[in-house]
Amino acid sequence: MLPNTTSIVDPITFIESHLGLGIPLYPVQNFVTKCYYGLPLDDKEKRIDVPDMFNEKVLYSFTEVEFLQWLYDEGRCNTNDAGREFTELVFVVGRRGGKSELLSLLLSYETYLLLTRGDLSKHYGFPLGTQVSIMTIAPTDDQVSIVFNSLRNKVSKIGFMKDRLTSNNREHMRLKTDSDSSCQNCDCGSVVVMGSGCSSSRMRGHNGIVIAFDEMAFFEQKNDWIYESLKPSVCNFNGDGKIICVSSPYLKQGIFWNLYMNSFNDPRTLMFKMYSSLLNPTLPSDVLRAEHKRDPEMFTCEFGGEFRDGVELKNAS
Repeated sequence: MLPNTTSIVDPITFIESHLGLGIPLYPVQNFVTKCYYGLPLDDKEKRIDVPDMFNEKVLYSFTEVEFLQWLYDEGRCNTNDAGREFTELVFVVGRRGGKSELLSLLLSYETYLLLTRGDLSKHYGFPLGTQVSIMTIAPTDDQVSIVFNSLRNKVSKIGFMKDRLTSNNREHMRLKTDSDSSCQNCDCGSVVVMGSGCSSSRMRGHNGIVIAFDEMAFFEQKNDWIYESLKPSVCNFNGDGKIICVSSPYLKQGIFWNLYMNSFNDPRTLMFKMYSSLLNPTLPSDVLRAEHKRDPEMFTCEFGGEFRDGVELKNAS
């Protein structure tokens, strides 16, 4: 069980140890989490193996510090400056790389952090009773359920968080902070975790501290407004606000492509671009080979992690 709210654990401890979720991270998942939250990178142990795109052989073995430099030199990361926390994460990863699972882990940690801050209205200088939201947005309502249901399962697994749930359904969860629990007029809880498809206006008007966009490259361009509409909300939280954008790459157009390109000139944003087997070392080589044989161009985009020119791919999702 997690310690009390006066002893806040870091994201790696929360995710991996018996104190939290007890879920071991792959080495590159661990590395991405450390980079985003400004945790020190290891410069001693060569714990990160870089496979080829088909996951058939190891090309390099790096320490975390060396791996960051390699990603930067390869144009797969927009910075080689470790040790500082970022406001925004733009994460371009091929299919089956485990990006949605990592997203749910990060959002679980952000929910935990929010619960440790006590009276959120007082903490952030909001009117009494203000609710603070963690939002997940995907191309459709069905797709958002992948991350949201995974997040719900994780929150329900930890006693510290589960015992604070006052509402838990397909669209949202509400949780109480310590301050809510001592207030008879705050039965609904001041922490709200919610999910929605990108075409819905349901997210507008909420006080979002963390906004996560899943499979953002596949938002229809008419729905790109949702990023610009919700982004200002995260500025109201004294530096605690975050935006996380993850997706398989697609065409060189739209909001996700623009965020990827703009990241090279934005010191507040951390960007990674990875092929599937780099993040997920368990991907079967025969599956990757078969996908490449079936359609090499589609493979380069969907598993190779590369944006593409031209018209829409067949069966892209």
